[in-house]
Amino acid sequence: MKKLYKLPILLIISMIFVSCYPSRQIAGKRNPGVKNVILLIGDGMGVATVYAAMSSSQAPLNFERFPVTGLQITYSANAYITDSGAAGTALASGSKTKNGAIGVDENGNPVYSVLAKAEENGLATGVVATSSVTHATPASFIAHQSSRGSYEDIAKDFLKTDVDVFIGGGYDHFARRSDKLNLIDSLKARGYEIATDLAMISRSQSNKLAGLTYPGQPPYRLKGRGDMLPSSTARALEILSRN
Repeated sequence: MKKLYKLPILLIISMIFVSCYPSRQIAGKRNPGVKNVILLIGDGMGVATVYAAMSSSQAPLNFERFPVTGLQITYSANAYITDSGAAGTALASGSKTKNGAIGVDENGNPVYSVLAKAEENGLATGVVATSSVTHATPASFIAHQSSRGSYEDIAKDFLKTDVDVFIGGGYDHFARRSDKLNLIDSLKARGYEIATDLAMISRSQSNKLAGLTYPGQPPYRLKGRGDMLPSSTARALEILSRN
């Protein structure tokens, strides 16, 4: 039974979260390993952001309940101030790259992401983003491109993975492309159900779902995105739990 979820959770631009379940348990023994891994990325969020929230909150944050705290260094290979591509690549693979690149090292060589490792080990994977799925942060777990702005090439990279569910904006990068390719048809040929709004996502009974709910970047929550994040997250978890 393969199960790995990757979904985002609210914050500034996009997030991802990954959850994974082992394909099988060791017979006769309780598996002492980690059952689920959930990665939440608040794009642009750092220690100062968390501390500001702690200082202004009327009640303790869930952050304060964590038994372990760690830091990951995400500055890029060519600059102290990182960007979403370099930081996303560091989070996804543990490798540094230049600002503007995703899923490659500073010399342009593809790097191995935790999502790819999960798929290699028979786990189901998913990505949910409050951004376009081709945005640098979520795409760092999927694509290998020297330019984070190569949205059409990033979209093609989704066809090179076995990700089970991905939800976010970016429909036009798959369907209304300058090269006239229709990646929506290609996704369907690979067994994906295509959903273009939240109602279609909520009704999906497919084990493979491509939810592309906006032509490009979704609006901010206060400007019309609504409950895209919680409803998409719930549906992705439900779909992945079948696998």
